[in-house]
Amino acid sequence: MSRKRRKKALDEKHEQLIRLLKFVVKFSLLAIPVWLILIFNMQVPVLKDITAAIVYWVIKGLSINAMLSGTTITIPTIDGVFAVNLNWVCVGWESMYIFFALVFATDFVIRKKIRGMVLLPLIYAVNITRIVSTLVLVSSYGSGLFDILHNTWTFIFAAILLFLWWVWLKFI
Repeated sequence: MSRKRRKKALDEKHEQLIRLLKFVVKFSLLAIPVWLILIFNMQVPVLKDITAAIVYWVIKGLSINAMLSGTTITIPTIDGVFAVNLNWVCVGWESMYIFFALVFATDFVIRKKIRGMVLLPLIYAVNITRIVSTLVLVSSYGSGLFDILHNTWTFIFAAILLFLWWVWLKFI
């Protein structure tokens, strides 16, 4: 390899590393609000109520005899009754904010970043699907399945989030 080619290859690697460093710094700075929200326990109760209501009505639509009290959904199971309180984390705000941060940490033009926000309702819908599918399976197979499903969905949801970010990077 000639000296000019080596220098060009090194310059390209250097530029890639600088872009990666900028992304990591921007993403880290954009993560600060998440930490502040968690530290100061800031919540939007109406979002919990809306999420609980949506989950409740979907479950009722699936012919499961559920009850809703505030943000607590109670369902019959094969081993009795199971109640789950949808807390602030269940709303999926962290996932939506992480997607927002991933998009806005890139060096794309603002118009493309704003177009990426059209995927936020899809992320919310996936979150509703996560909750509903967990409760449907718990209703059918018993409350002992809840922790397994909850933990499994954590990894699946993270993979879906990264996949949607990749889709945005490539196609939107």
